[in-house]
Amino acid sequence: MKKRNYIIVRLKGGLGNQLFQYYTAYSLAKEKNYRLVLDTCNLKNDNLRDFSLHRLNINSPIINNNYYRKFFIFFNSIRELSLPFFHHETIEYSFDENIKNINRSTILNGYYQNEKYFIKIKNEMRSNFNLLNEKIKSKDILDMIKNNNSVALHIRRGDYITDVSTHEKHGACDLSFYNQAINYFSKNNPYFFIFSDDIEWCKNNIIINGNFIFISDICNSDIEEFLLMKNCKNFIISNSTFSWWAAWLASNNDKIVICPKNWFKDQKLNTLSKELIPDSWLSF
Repeated sequence: MKKRNYIIVRLKGGLGNQLFQYYTAYSLAKEKNYRLVLDTCNLKNDNLRDFSLHRLNINSPIINNNYYRKFFIFFNSIRELSLPFFHHETIEYSFDENIKNINRSTILNGYYQNEKYFIKIKNEMRSNFNLLNEKIKSKDILDMIKNNNSVALHIRRGDYITDVSTHEKHGACDLSFYNQAINYFSKNNPYFFIFSDDIEWCKNNIIINGNFIFISDICNSDIEEFLLMKNCKNFIISNSTFSWWAAWLASNNDKIVICPKNWFKDQKLNTLSKELIPDSWLSF
């Protein structure tokens, strides 16, 4: 049987982070004609996150414990007569040109938050996600999104507010950002679809003179919210990979995406993350 090299990607973080890691690995594996394997061992020790990709019909072989991980690498190293290359992301948010030179089985370890890693397959990705609309249970909301000048408004708070270290790193977007972005769309009869992990704060602080609906009052699934958000025509996103992906995957070629100018509260990370934002997006 012909030997076939592999890409193992070590998944970490929430849905948005996992999508960056998966599609970087998928794009590389497709280009090299390598097998793709998902390593979920890190997620077993994460009390806040779990493996989310299977809910989006992303199915690849999974390594879910350290014993199987060691066996898989050992067995394949014997077959290939070489150990795998370990690619560790050294500079976050920057595209590593050397990744295209990989010529043997490889383990990817990093966040890979740069669209250059998978931009070649963007049409395939968007097409695959459009097929997932059948998973949406709230068909009436989906119809509202499609039949109006829909603007997804995503407000991320949660651990950005309650966890001290997360707050110091990320920080939450302030109210003035959302007000400025809302005002930008106000002349085109928008219908705002509001998504948040702190919907009560939104009800008490977000003021919209026009049509709006709090989606997070209706949905009890983050995947349902993600798929509904992705179907909107335009976007106001917070500093969150969850809404980054919804906006990036949206198939409306004329979409307007507004994101915060500062993705991080930590200024060093904020400088490094400039490549995270596509050139066509507006930053307020």
